[in-house]
Formats: sequence, structure tokens, C-alpha cells
Amino acid sequence: MNRTEKANLVSSLRSNLEENSFIAIVHYRGMNDKQLYDMRVALRNKNCAMKIAKNKLINVALKDSSLTQLAPYLKGPVAVLYSQDPVALSKVISDTAKNCEFLKPKVALFNNSLIGELEIENLAKLGSLEDVRASFIYTLNAVQSSIVSLLQNYSAKKEEENNLS
Repeated sequence: MNRTEKANLVSSLRSNLEENSFIAIVHYRGMNDKQLYDMRVALRNKNCAMKIAKNKLINVALKDSSLTQLAPYLKGPVAVLYSQDPVALSKVISDTAKNCEFLKPKVALFNNSLIGELEIENLAKLGSLEDVRASFIYTLNAVQSSIVSLLQNYSAKKEEENNLS
């Protein structure tokens, strides 16, 4: 990789990381190509992304940004994963780690706060943004149905009272 390509990689990585609210660093030593491919597919399906690059290049991308607190965790073979949806990314990390003992979450940065492996696991247990939206819409529809039913019953009762008078 020549100097220009490295500069482009660093620039691209920095902008991708700064645009996302959830960034995780995971160890992947021991994962085979199929496992990495499957994880990339799972990430892509959830609108998440992963970048594997030399730690030195990642450090350069983090330098002079709000993400410098991740730098101490860039030791050994690590991958940087990022997304706008912390729950979706945490689920992919958790599911992959269950099927592959080699994947080890180290740390994540969520809205400029470091969180550990336990918090990543807890995020994975939450409902995804899509699940929460679906639940909210279901609740709104249920309330609407209840109001309509209540109004129909009220109207029927009023009609009955008018007919008796």
C-alpha cells in the first residue's frame, strides 16, 4: 500500500468512525476466513460495518479526534466495528462470539463513553430499533382500536337511550 492509499484509508476510516455513535473494538485472532465473511455479511445486513487495518493506521485515524480514548485498546489483531445502531452492532458481536470462541469484544465507545464487554452483552439483549418501533406502532394501533371501540359503545348506548325516550 503506497502513501496515498494509506492517507485515503486513514481519512475514510476517520470520517466513518466520527459519523457513527457506536464504535467497538474486538479481537479476532483465530477466526478463519469463513467466520470473518459471515460476520461481515451479518454486519452489512444490520447496516453496520467493520474495518481491519494496521493498528498504526487506526491510531493515526483516531489522533486529534474525540475518539482518542480507543487508542490504548489497539493491541494485537483487532477489528474496528461501527454503526449508528448500538443494539444491532452489539447483537452481531454477541451472536458471532457465541458461535466463534475466537471473537472477543474488548471495548466500545458509545456517545463518547467507554463501555466494556458486559455492557456490550447487555445492549445485545435489548430490542433492536426496528423491534422498538414495531412495538410502539402496535401499541398506538391498540390504543386507536380501543378508542374506536369505546366511541362505538358510547354511540350505541346514546342511541338506545334516545330510542327509549
